[in-house]
Amino acid sequence: MTSLLAHIPSLLRRGSIAALLLASLASLPSLGQAQQAQGGAKANKHFMSDKLSEELGKVRPLSDAKKWDEAIVMVDGLLKQAAPDSFDQVQLLNYKVQFLINKGDLQAVIEPLEKSLKLSQQFNYLDAGIESELTYLLAQIYFQEAAAKDRTLEQQKYNFTKAAYHAERYLSKSTKVNPDSRVFYASILYYMAQLDPKNLDLELLKKAEDETRKCLLMSTRPKDQHQQLLLAILTQRTEYVKAAEVLELMVKQNPNSKTFWQQLAAMYLSLASDKDPKVAYANNVRAIVTIERAQAAGHMNTSKDNFNLVGIYINIQQYEQAALLLESGLRNGKIDSEQRNWEYLAMSYQQMNKELKAIDVLKEATKLFPTSGQLNFQIAQYYYSIDKPEDAYREGMIALSKGNLERPWTVYSYIAYWAYECRKLDEALAAANKAYEYPESAKDNSLKRVKQVIEESIKEREFTRAQIEGQQQPKSEEKKQEPKTAAKKA
Repeated sequence: MTSLLAHIPSLLRRGSIAALLLASLASLPSLGQAQQAQGGAKANKHFMSDKLSEELGKVRPLSDAKKWDEAIVMVDGLLKQAAPDSFDQVQLLNYKVQFLINKGDLQAVIEPLEKSLKLSQQFNYLDAGIESELTYLLAQIYFQEAAAKDRTLEQQKYNFTKAAYHAERYLSKSTKVNPDSRVFYASILYYMAQLDPKNLDLELLKKAEDETRKCLLMSTRPKDQHQQLLLAILTQRTEYVKAAEVLELMVKQNPNSKTFWQQLAAMYLSLASDKDPKVAYANNVRAIVTIERAQAAGHMNTSKDNFNLVGIYINIQQYEQAALLLESGLRNGKIDSEQRNWEYLAMSYQQMNKELKAIDVLKEATKLFPTSGQLNFQIAQYYYSIDKPEDAYREGMIALSKGNLERPWTVYSYIAYWAYECRKLDEALAAANKAYEYPESAKDNSLKRVKQVIEESIKEREFTRAQIEGQQQPKSEEKKQEPKTAAKKA
């Protein structure tokens, strides 16, 4: 439940609850007024007994001295003496509530406040407005208790249920319902619906959405926190399209909010995962436009934001725009000059069939990252893609000499093939054998086939060489014998 507290609107926090309680209880007679209760209460059919008015005079010094514990003890004694179900009981209970709030013990406020409200509702002891406000504040305290750290699931359910009950009663009886009180009720429903994260109560979430929308209609410019609650509810219900609409309104009203722009871009990116390619593409474009709108407003201009924008362009295969942003960003510092980003730039050019440009980019990157063999390996791959196996083999060997390769067995496998194409059979076989020193190569069937071809080529070469040598040998012996034959003839 700790996470809930982070989302509770400020007006629902513990300090605010105490302040609101005190403000509402200020409508009740103070201890100074208690001795004049008969005169002040004749407008109402209920008033305190003379005895209680006299006894409360003894409590006043403790209240003035802020000796809350002693004042509470004295009030508890008076409660035992007061007639059951009497107006005196209600007044004493409300004073006890005040002292407990001043003491900061909100949990202890619940019992006397509930008793006071029960008696008032049964006998019409309190003014309707006061009763309504106390009902609302009791709902807030229950909500606070539900969100406390050390509550069990059952305690949370109980406290949320009680909070919802009193909030509903307030909304049905009060003539002072405002957006804050309406959204408070919606908040209770929202958190109740999530008590079991694995089994969200969709019906409660829908009810929370309806209450929040009622709240938003009560103002020409709704508060941000009210809109954020609706956004949270829609997100929980996976109503991402509606959530994006809410965020669009929020950024329109708050163009200087970096957070809202980030949330809107993230929402469109979530929608971009749709299985329908057209829907996915459209939402990727919306995410791009959102980031660009945010940047125009002075937000989302970090190197990470700029790279994310490039990433979206790459995702929708707009490689020309991606390359343009990367090229300028890497050179002016708006995108971090990291090896990965230079590789993305080369890949963007390669996707546009500009392999030579991609090679130039990677060669520039090797100057910035001179110990990375991975860059040379990529250069080698690009060379081979444009039918330059000799250059590919050369760059591959440079990659091996530098090291720092992501998958060295793969590099050896490629070099074996490139060397074979360059008719460097011994080097090809050596590279293939080196690849097999890595366990990962055991399942590489293509490497197995390449090695077989290399070995067969070497056998064929040796056979041909042996044949040539075999044909040349008799001629040599014949030449050696010629002088002897000539001598005999002589």
